[in-house]
Amino acid sequence: MRRDRIVKAVVVLSWLFLVGAARASDDRLSMFGYFRVLEGTQVSPTKGNFTTYGLPGTSKLRLGNETDWAEFGMDMLAFKGEDGTTGHAVVMLGWGYDVNAIGKGMDVDKPGFQQLYVDLRKLPGVDATFWLGKKYYKRQYSPINDLFYWSHQGFGAGVEDLNLSGAKLSYAVLSATQSAKNTGLVHDLRVSEIPILSGGQLTVGVELAHPLAETQTPSLETGWAVNAQWIQEVLKGSNQLALQYGAGPLGNSSQFGVGDPINLQTSKDARKARLIDALSFGVGPDVALDLVAVLQHDEQNAVGAARNWVQAGGRVTYFLSNHVSLLLEAGYDVTKAPGVDSRTLLKVTPAIELSAWRGGTPHIRLFATAASWNDASASVIGQIAGSGVGVADPLKRTALNIGLQAEGGF
Repeated sequence: MRRDRIVKAVVVLSWLFLVGAARASDDRLSMFGYFRVLEGTQVSPTKGNFTTYGLPGTSKLRLGNETDWAEFGMDMLAFKGEDGTTGHAVVMLGWGYDVNAIGKGMDVDKPGFQQLYVDLRKLPGVDATFWLGKKYYKRQYSPINDLFYWSHQGFGAGVEDLNLSGAKLSYAVLSATQSAKNTGLVHDLRVSEIPILSGGQLTVGVELAHPLAETQTPSLETGWAVNAQWIQEVLKGSNQLALQYGAGPLGNSSQFGVGDPINLQTSKDARKARLIDALSFGVGPDVALDLVAVLQHDEQNAVGAARNWVQAGGRVTYFLSNHVSLLLEAGYDVTKAPGVDSRTLLKVTPAIELSAWRGGTPHIRLFATAASWNDASASVIGQIAGSGVGVADPLKRTALNIGLQAEGGF
């Protein structure tokens, strides 16, 4: 396993070196990316593999509680006209590594193109961007709990950020294909950067998913969703508030978009409503605070189930200097479905961090993550994307990890 990690590191560093060399010789090429890598172990209730902790259908608090991921991309200026028009080609590779997957090889998620598209910008008389290909499209994100709550990711085409005297209009159509028998499209229309109050911006959007394939058994359904997001400058930081509602296939996606697979065979009676509030601000010159709250209700009538999810979490960062800080993160999740006792999870992580400048990446962290859950959660702890096998002893109700993590973005 460690040899595979070394091989992966060499591949990534070689790739970065080649891209960096190309970038240095040609200003038409810009580079961007993100990575995180972690090495840790579970020390209680028994010694074993590092494990992340989360309840099914939720988004877990991130600090000291996530697996490896890397994505590196290039934005290449392919054309620049005398009238100011530019054409760009964007390519980005991404892949993950599950620290729980002993003996499964270097990559659990095989390296693949996360983005691969072209766009045209600054066309004469049109203040907008035209694009086609595979793209991360206007993903709205809550960092502390790693929740892409309004997210499109996949193949599509669109007109982005058409200037409307201050506000921006965008339209995209993306593939909702899950298999040869489950084919459809998702349309996204939104208006963003609407001024509201002082230092605030409002974004509103509607989405429609519909099948293209012939009628099947079970039949393919049409779904819709509405989203509203308000980002407000406050307390020398910002507050990010979103209200979302979806029905049918778009009421069965954790991300209210194509970021998650859309199952067009979902019952038309399925519903999802979510309120999320993420607040980030400074408390004096040396303290930063991040808070998040999620209220969500699901109705999956296709399987006769409904579920409520409540999450509250926070992270406080105390800067000992411009490069060293202490962090403490805590989060509490509760889920409830009919006929099932409420499931709960408490997660607490203290850490010490070395960073480039007051929390700016790259980070190097030493952390300890403690988790505690109730009886109803014992059989499902760890059953969340990227969490692997769960705790070493599911009969226990507490666990402790220690580890080191590096994280960077550019």
